[in-house]
Amino acid sequence: MSSFKLKGEEDLDELYYDRDDDRLQDINAEYAENVDLPVIKTTSTYTGPKEKNHVGLIIKICVFALLAAGVYFLVDKFLIKKDAKELKDCVNMTTEQLEKELGVKLTRNDTTAKRVRHYSNSSLVTDGNGEIAVLYMDGKQLGIHIDSEKYKLYGIEIYMPRYEVEKKMTYEKENTMQILNDMYEGVSTSVFYYNQTRNDCVMVNYNDNTNRVVSITYFNDLEKITERLMMN
Repeated sequence: MSSFKLKGEEDLDELYYDRDDDRLQDINAEYAENVDLPVIKTTSTYTGPKEKNHVGLIIKICVFALLAAGVYFLVDKFLIKKDAKELKDCVNMTTEQLEKELGVKLTRNDTTAKRVRHYSNSSLVTDGNGEIAVLYMDGKQLGIHIDSEKYKLYGIEIYMPRYEVEKKMTYEKENTMQILNDMYEGVSTSVFYYNQTRNDCVMVNYNDNTNRVVSITYFNDLEKITERLMMN
């Protein structure tokens, strides 16, 4: 099919196109101008994703661990009663042997010597630490002395009531004698549980106010430590 245009129609089209171009340019120029937009205020404090505070977490864990360790120490030291170590196999040990056995350090002529009751004509020498001591007389090992709840001897423990001692003691005694003295915070009684056949004894000091054990001593020479006593 053939198409026909009137004379001057092409000029008319160009005129319309020119007018449209001018109008578009005017519109673009109008919107291209800077426009002041209203400022929108916000109360948000968000500044983006934050890094995790690992240092703070580590400090909290350390503080908690320290508190837990402190609680365990207090409970273990003051609330849980530990079994006393039996020393019946240590009664004839030298200072060096007992130090190695118990992991302690013993000092020559400590205050223990003043607390050990004996009736010998010789002087007593001790190697102790205030809790336990090795006894010597005339250069010979004479036994051991206990002042601490950490240790027991022949089933006898510090602070044990006297009636329990009579029932629980494993030392094989043949006889008993007792002597009144004033060594331990007032009046106390020294009871000698002895075996003349073996020539040894266990001396237990009881506080007369509480009737409980305050110290325990083993002597391996009964005759020596009773030289000034009349024994049948």
